Amino acid sequence: MEIENLSFYTLSSKNLSKKSGIYKLSAGGHIYIGSSKNLYSRLTEHRHDLESNKHSNEFLQRVCDKYGINNIKIDIVEFCKPEDRIVREKFWIDELNADLNFKDPVTSELSEYSKQKLSNSIKKGLKEGKYKKPEESSKIECYDVLGNFLALYENLEEASKATGMSIKDIRDCAGNYKKGRIRHGKRFRYAISKVPVQTFHFNEKFVGRYFSFNFIDDDGIEKFAFNDCRDVWKFFGKLINEKNPDKIILIPKIKNLVNLGNPRTGNHNPSVQEIE
Repeated sequence: MEIENLSFYTLSSKNLSKKSGIYKLSAGGHIYIGSSKNLYSRLTEHRHDLESNKHSNEFLQRVCDKYGINNIKIDIVEFCKPEDRIVREKFWIDELNADLNFKDPVTSELSEYSKQKLSNSIKKGLKEGKYKKPEESSKIECYDVLGNFLALYENLEEASKATGMSIKDIRDCAGNYKKGRIRHGKRFRYAISKVPVQTFHFNEKFVGRYFSFNFIDDDGIEKFAFNDCRDVWKFFGKLINEKNPDKIILIPKIKNLVNLGNPRTGNHNPSVQEIE
């Protein structure tokens, strides 16, 4: 070692400023290797980031938090030419088995050890709710199939409880709002979404994917409301797109049917409005 047993508060600008080389930070059996064209400047930067609890190396920050910045030992492993420092840094990372180094300085790729450690850390953070995406905490807007506003929920959990739908389905709809994704006759949108609120229209031939239309005959038997299924999709598609959608209530296919009542007796389902 060129210089040993330094601390962040015993660094000497006289000995290290504008000098290129390799340094080692260690505490509690953990080792971090770095290099710099200006050792004093780089080590001072480390100290500032660690004190501010914002160091880019999460594991080095944890070591500092656990053992204290005063107990992090600094060694200058070697001085070298600036153009040689990356190769020498790689050598010392391997030589000393530095466990706090995220990347191979030569290839700039994560080592297998670091990949596994980072993966475990992220998995733990996700489980503890530390790394939620902004959408996970966003309010959820609910719309009908045409894009008319129905309700606003505080979060995914509340939307799921109120609608009886799974969080997965609501998340899928909200994430694909721009594509017009529908679940159980509803559309969802993240309130923080940059995608503007949209209105939607049915392609006539696709209406049947989402709705069924039946009526009850005089004997109380459910029957399809039209003689030809193509006619009903065409009829309602045009009604929705070209006429007045306020004159019809659409009930999702998941609920099996829209009961139009008996057209011959006028015994209409009171929950369904007249279609003019």
